[in-house]
Amino acid sequence: GDLAHGDVSGAYTKAPHRRGRTFARIPKRHRPQWWNESFYDPVVEVLMALYGEESADADWQTYRDEKMKEIGWTKLKASVFQKTYFEKYSHKKVIATIYTDDFLLGGSFDKIWEAYEEIDSVLGFSPNTKDDEPFIGIRLSPVQRDGQTAAIFLDQGHLARALVERYKKDIGVSVLR
Repeated sequence: GDLAHGDVSGAYTKAPHRRGRTFARIPKRHRPQWWNESFYDPVVEVLMALYGEESADADWQTYRDEKMKEIGWTKLKASVFQKTYFEKYSHKKVIATIYTDDFLLGGSFDKIWEAYEEIDSVLGFSPNTKDDEPFIGIRLSPVQRDGQTAAIFLDQGHLARALVERYKKDIGVSVLR
């Protein structure tokens, strides 16, 4: 088997805002110049899910699930991961594990790239997603045995090291004791 990772570009802003009418003020620095000249305190209606807004996660998940169903994917029964918002789909002998807008596809090389293109066509993966990019901060490395993937090695060491380095910089030290 093989793995592919896709990160949906601007996921929340693709999903309709579904929880009643919501309005927002746009900070001056984000307004077109003509707004500052024409309006005193402009307020706009939020039509799409807005990251950080209370219903945004649910709006995105509903939209994502609808799109996956439209292209023939079947949501598997709840797994132990459901509390951490992983969801699995099965289609064409490919498993898609999803954390919010990050997809990890597993299966045969040909099938996962076919599935990747199919999901990309309806949800739009970021062109900046790299094959070796960590999936939600976890590096996944296939372990080969007799030409087959026998296991997947999970590594978050790079993330832990980066967090320690950031902490040292924040507190102004070069060595932790």
